[in-house]
Parts: sequence; structure tokens; C-alpha cells
Amino acid sequence: MLKFKLSHWFLIWLGAMFLLVVFTQPESRPDRLDRIDFKVTESAELYFRNVRSYHYMHSQEAGDIFDVYRLKTLFDPETESPPLLPFAVYNNWRANEAFIRLDTAHILPEAVALTGDSAGVFTDRGAMPDATNEAQYLFAVNVYRALRDDVALSLITADADTVPLPDVRKKSVKQVLTDYFKLTGKL
Repeated sequence: MLKFKLSHWFLIWLGAMFLLVVFTQPESRPDRLDRIDFKVTESAELYFRNVRSYHYMHSQEAGDIFDVYRLKTLFDPETESPPLLPFAVYNNWRANEAFIRLDTAHILPEAVALTGDSAGVFTDRGAMPDATNEAQYLFAVNVYRALRDDVALSLITADADTVPLPDVRKKSVKQVLTDYFKLTGKL
């Protein structure tokens, strides 16, 4: 019988653990979008401020309580059309909370609902959300899932006209929502 030293047994154990980890990893990490929670960890906030905030316009609102981040490509002043789904990230750094909201100052005023080409995304029509943080969050989750599944989204106006969301804007909206959900630890 071969006599192994302790270092050999350790290397065999290390190789077995590596193979175990490689073969038992899930394909993707499950999201936690269904849990409504606005808490932000310090590490996620530092990452957002130091890395992601470069792509955003920053302002302070409500007496400097909220740091508001608007994606530059979504609110590009050179484009003539207003953003159809102007999401903005409101970070309350004092309470370690962040909220995702439709920016009412920039939204298409005649928009009343959102619809998609897939029945599983919005039941018929997804009405524009109330002003509560929970309603805005749930609306953002539905929009994010629709964009993740590559559903064609359109806004419905009060005159029953449909305004499709262009692919360039879809990418920007998805980026804001992805950044927000990473900030709050949902992705």
C-alpha cells in the first residue's frame, strides 16, 4: 500500500472539493424580485456610487434627503422625444434605502397604461402605477421581467394610441432597473 503524506491527502481533498463545487453550481442565481424591500447595503451603495453613478446624472431633492440618479442615455437632451419610461433611482442615504420611481417630470403626460406582446407579462394592460413606493416597485419588476424576456412594450395613451418603446430606450430602461435591483440586492 502506498504511503501518502499529509500534503498528498490535502491535495486530493482539495481537488475533490473543487470538482464538487464545479458540478453542483446552479445555472443562474435566482432573483429575489418578489420580496418588496428597499434596504441598501453599504457595499452595494459604494459600488453604485463609485462605478455605476458615472453613467447617471445626479441631483439632490427633498431638502438634500434624496440623491436622485437619472441615466444619461435615457434623459439625453439631444434626442427630441421624451423618455417613455423614465425610471430614476432615489437613494435615501440616511436611512440606507433606495427607491425606483417613474420620473413624473419627464413621463409622457398622456400615458395611461403599458402593454406587452406577451400575455404573461401584463394582464391586458398594465396601468401606470400609483405614487406609492410599493406600487412603483411592482411596476418596475413587471417592466424588468418583460425587458428580460424581450417582450415588445408599448405605452397606451388616453386616446387609445399605442407608442412603442424603441430598442434603444429598452436597453436604457433595462440598465436602470438592473442597476437598481443590484443596488437593493435583488439580483
